[in-house]
Amino acid sequence: MTRIEFINRVDSELVPFEFDLNVICYLSINHLKSFNRINGVERGDEVLADIAAFLRKNAVNGLVARYSGDAFVFVIPNEWADSFAPYIAALLPKTEELGRLQIMMGACAGRRPMSANDCVARARFACEALSRTGGIYRRFDEELQITFDKRAYVIDHIDDAIARGEIRAWGQPIVRVLTRRVCEVEVLARWESEPFGMLYPNEFIPQLESHGLIHKLDLEVFRIACEYWSRARDFGIQIPFGINLSRLDFELCDIYASMRAIMDRYGVPVDHVHVEVTESSEGQHGDVVVEGLRRFQEAGFSTYMDDFGTGYSSLGTMADLQFDVIKIDKSFVDRIMVNDRARSVLADTVSMVKRLGMQTLCEGVETEEQFAFLRAIGCEKAQGYYFSRPVPHDQVFRILTDGASAQEFEEADPYYDAVGQVSLLDGTSAATHGVEAATIYGRNPIVLVEVKGDRTQMLTCNMAYERLLKRLGFAAHDDFVSYLLSDARSDYARAMKAARQAYETGEEQQFDIILGSTYCSVSVKFVARHGDSYAFLNIATSIDNAPQITDKTLLKGILSNPDRKYFWKDNDRRFLGANQAFLDYYDFAGLEVILGKNDEDMGWHVDNDPFRNDELRVLAGETIEGAHGICESKGQMRRIIANKRPLYSNGAIVGLVGYFEDVGPMEGDETSW
Repeated sequence: MTRIEFINRVDSELVPFEFDLNVICYLSINHLKSFNRINGVERGDEVLADIAAFLRKNAVNGLVARYSGDAFVFVIPNEWADSFAPYIAALLPKTEELGRLQIMMGACAGRRPMSANDCVARARFACEALSRTGGIYRRFDEELQITFDKRAYVIDHIDDAIARGEIRAWGQPIVRVLTRRVCEVEVLARWESEPFGMLYPNEFIPQLESHGLIHKLDLEVFRIACEYWSRARDFGIQIPFGINLSRLDFELCDIYASMRAIMDRYGVPVDHVHVEVTESSEGQHGDVVVEGLRRFQEAGFSTYMDDFGTGYSSLGTMADLQFDVIKIDKSFVDRIMVNDRARSVLADTVSMVKRLGMQTLCEGVETEEQFAFLRAIGCEKAQGYYFSRPVPHDQVFRILTDGASAQEFEEADPYYDAVGQVSLLDGTSAATHGVEAATIYGRNPIVLVEVKGDRTQMLTCNMAYERLLKRLGFAAHDDFVSYLLSDARSDYARAMKAARQAYETGEEQQFDIILGSTYCSVSVKFVARHGDSYAFLNIATSIDNAPQITDKTLLKGILSNPDRKYFWKDNDRRFLGANQAFLDYYDFAGLEVILGKNDEDMGWHVDNDPFRNDELRVLAGETIEGAHGICESKGQMRRIIANKRPLYSNGAIVGLVGYFEDVGPMEGDETSW
């Protein structure tokens, strides 16, 4: 018997049917396709035949119909309804290896003037509600009636709601992790209905999608958002905003042309709008959605993949289409503070997305601990109740005007976007290819710093850098900078020199620093510039000296280098010491020959002025590197290259240290003096 035959028989009362005494039931058999795949369609048909026979035997007047491939509709006495489902469940195969079949049954008590068709719709609604609440049986009651009426209202009144202004466009701020400033606003749909009050997205979006009406809602929400943007512009606020598009929007209308027409009406530029689609959109409606998104991208819109991590098509979607931002779903962010594996996966995901030239935005941030973790792994943007719930547009306006730091300056976007592209796991960016970092903490301490004039501040760092600071006895990066400025001025000068050279040459620079018993080799890379602000990436390779290697042992090893002639002097340029290579070069019997004397006393330079002037500059705080000169050694004029730098004690210059290397005899000089 078909569905239509069953409904017509009841509605026309060709068969006696007492509405007050009976209920119409909707039975769904779950996982039937999987069962057939494992056991064969013939075995599945046998199960359906057993259930159909049982229903015919017990249904009132034999009123049973096959509603769809895995669903039945039937009529049973009202008094049986609440205990009937377990009897049907007992007919299902019990062997797990055969595939797990399950049933869900909804029931609706018939009453005039409701038609049988209306009863079936309500029984099915009760059955579908079980997928959210659990169990195998649900009667259609007053609670479900309210939800059912809302669904019917949504479908029947979307046009009226738009005309009456019931559709609302709320906003939720998006914060840049580096600055904690609002950099964008996501626009979210709300429906303030007359009979039901405020309706939320889960109460109307699925229904509008299932009935092919979702494009009407999305375009109205976008129109309202553009109107709000134009109003905010009059107050000096031009914050970018994003709109969620259903995958069906690309099929139901020319969504691109419709949105451009609205933008032209309100004067909204393309670079102030981003469009979001869920990661499943590309998979379910591949060509239509992909081509539609490319059309937006070619016009200059930013595109976001929403709900990343909730489906199966994520990696394939990223491989096929270059998004600007990947939005990581709240359900994943919720796990990072209680699940080590989740933290590792999220950290590597952020790094992978950067490698592909995209940004990450984590949704559902609710605590400072979550935010701190996202900052440590280099997530660029964040959104959630920790910053703000979705609120009406007037409250969004207040958030954006509440203090100078609330809204990010638009002209700084490219600067922070460039900084955000650096991976805190391994210091790479989208231009780098290779094996991803294996651990959540990164292999080396990494810190992004901003130099502005004579001021230095940390933008962000990874956990390895935080651990290094603690090991060195610094509570924070600012304490470390203060130390460099006060007690090791030459170290800070070397760092600034390396940064300056990295900016001027575009090449990675390196410098060394010894802090306590820890030796650090630091690489400096220029990242981006905005005005007088310069961002640099610093990667430190640190080595803790073994206990048996003391400062004295280390110094002895350095000074024993036969190729470099080391010496050190006081503030009056008088020798305080030298290594053996220095003494051998001049054929001196011992240190007593030079102690307390300066170069002029020794008389070994053809022209003393260049050497004296260099050393006076060093004693004033400069560092001299690669200075060419001529001196006499063992009766021969030799060319040398010297390096000299100041020696500090408690922040004051107390002398200088230097070394030189012999590069050969002076040309044309083959005679002895």
